Amino acid sequence: MSLFVDSGLFYAKPLFTGTLEKALEFDVIFETTIPALLGLPPLGRANKAEGVVIKPLSTVVYVEGKGALKRAIVKKKAEQFCEKVKSASSKQQQRFVRSSRASKASDTNSEADKYLAFEKQVEEVEEQVLCYITTARLTAVISKVGRNNSSTTGLVGLLVKDALEQCLEDDATLQPRIACIPAGPYRDRVNDTVNAAARTLVEQESRCGNGISLQRQPQSC
Repeated sequence: MSLFVDSGLFYAKPLFTGTLEKALEFDVIFETTIPALLGLPPLGRANKAEGVVIKPLSTVVYVEGKGALKRAIVKKKAEQFCEKVKSASSKQQQRFVRSSRASKASDTNSEADKYLAFEKQVEEVEEQVLCYITTARLTAVISKVGRNNSSTTGLVGLLVKDALEQCLEDDATLQPRIACIPAGPYRDRVNDTVNAAARTLVEQESRCGNGISLQRQPQSC
């Protein structure tokens, strides 16, 4: 930080310095301090911070599962800005799940067991990924590309990509479980369900006027 002070460059001043335990107890519900640091007046309405980033005073690195070195950083977000919901079984996520399901299993026990196993795998993967299809994540995606620079289809693709990447990063077992789902109707169902959830959310936020302006998707002949 002394480099920023000496050079006169703007930087986010620490909100708290102390032990990790105390830092983790820091209340993330507070008005953002950035406008004041920039000399800007208050907005006259709530302007909450998204949360805090907890870093050690000296750089600490650890080895990730794939062997890559990562800096030890903890992000603690306010619930309203969380990009993942606790369970996809909530009423909001239930609306996203497709009502149509794969055809019924045959009468033989072996095929029925196989069908049920695949059904369980598909439902578990669907529910896990749907937890990441949230309004907060969509807002973060739009902040990267601009409000007027994406079609509905473009935003849906970016939202699904961002959600899946984060889901895979958070759970190393997800990729092998997806690989166990046979290509074809079962895997297509996962893709269709997640994409339908993302499209529903994008269109819903657009109708609600939550700062999303979508371009018309060009027609192809």
